[in-house]
Amino acid sequence: MPVRAVLLPATPLLVPGAAGAADPVAPVRAAVLEALGALLDDASGGALAVLAHGSGPARRTRGARPSLAGAGVPERWTPGLRAWGAGAARPAVQVPASVALVCLAAALGARGARAGAADVVVHEVPPALARVPDDVARVAADLRAAAGVVVAGGGPPGPAPWTPDVPTPGVPAPDAPAPGAPASGGLAPGVAAVLAALGPRWEPEERTVAVAGDHLPARYAVTLLRDR
Repeated sequence: MPVRAVLLPATPLLVPGAAGAADPVAPVRAAVLEALGALLDDASGGALAVLAHGSGPARRTRGARPSLAGAGVPERWTPGLRAWGAGAARPAVQVPASVALVCLAAALGARGARAGAADVVVHEVPPALARVPDDVARVAADLRAAAGVVVAGGGPPGPAPWTPDVPTPGVPAPDAPAPGAPASGGLAPGVAAVLAALGPRWEPEERTVAVAGDHLPARYAVTLLRDR
């Protein structure tokens, strides 16, 4: 079954240099790059997109640059950000989308195609999007044109970033999370709603990675979503 999307934990620690000389989630990064390699294999050179949790209005950006300023990480610490060159002419995206872009660029770079990351369409969606079915459908329709989607869900960074029983957009359960609250499965509500519309029949393949470090989750999850 082809891989259509990869859900990665949107921790800035996935960006080399973000933790200084330490690299506490190196095994997680390796798992992310392996999963993205499978996504690129099945995308066969087709268009790529990023879906990420964001604050503020929903935003679609092409040709964005990553930034970890929102996490207090200066660009000079991170080769993965410096490699984008002079970025003032490019709009910066928020931390979750930035983590996805840096990881995708690394996966493309391993194939000699790093420049392709500069043309990726990025959708940043707030939690409140889940309560506007037309907006959910609009984002899902745009992402449906992509051959592969990288998802930074915005929920807790540890395990279980996906559950197949995400509520149908526009039909919130009585106890649906309020805007800003994490959805079940570790996805922010806006991201969860778009994924439910985009791939209701996708089959999740979760890969968990154990890490050891102060103030870190014991496990991180990387999930491949495959066509059934």
